[in-house]
Amino acid sequence: MRHGLSHGGGHSLGRLWRSTCRGPRCRAGPGGHYLGHQHIQDNFQRAFFMPKLFDNNSIEQWQAEGSKEINEQALDEVKAMLDAYIEPKLDPAVDEALLDYTVRRERQITAR
Repeated sequence: MRHGLSHGGGHSLGRLWRSTCRGPRCRAGPGGHYLGHQHIQDNFQRAFFMPKLFDNNSIEQWQAEGSKEINEQALDEVKAMLDAYIEPKLDPAVDEALLDYTVRRERQITAR
């Protein structure tokens, strides 16, 4: 008995490809163009993630914009986020219950 991807008693490569290949790339066929397929057009924006601080600008553009290193950009972003943060309002009774729970747990934990 033969196993594997052979033309004999096992699965042929073509049958295996057809049975496992799904989606626009496969429907385009060998040498086809799948990027124009409707599925790709509908989903490519969600499929790729570009971090807010990263870009693909040229070095000349980066230099013209001040040559700010990524660490400095990240620190500026964090500072802006912290400055814009608004603490959510918490019901005073819930706040008191949480503080009471915290004090009790700290006592229990340090008593061990």
